[in-house]
Amino acid sequence: MTTPTISIVSPLYNEAEGLAEFVRQITAVMDPLALDSGWELVLVNDGSRDASLLVATGRDPHRLRPPGSPQRHPGNDRQVA
Repeated sequence: MTTPTISIVSPLYNEAEGLAEFVRQITAVMDPLALDSGWELVLVNDGSRDASLLVATGRDPHRLRPPGSPQRHPGNDRQVA
């Protein structure tokens, strides 16, 4: 996987209910830009106590990565995607 041109970083704290809409809106803005190397959305777990983590890890794996992904910052348990 090539390094994305743009990385969008957002905290994730008890956002399970609105996360899908957030990702949809970001995607609607970013995809039409047709960036050569693409883009990624990095969601940083900020201690969520709801299902935010489950919702985030069930999203598009090309844009969101699960915690501890070897592709970025392995061992950083606070990183959700």
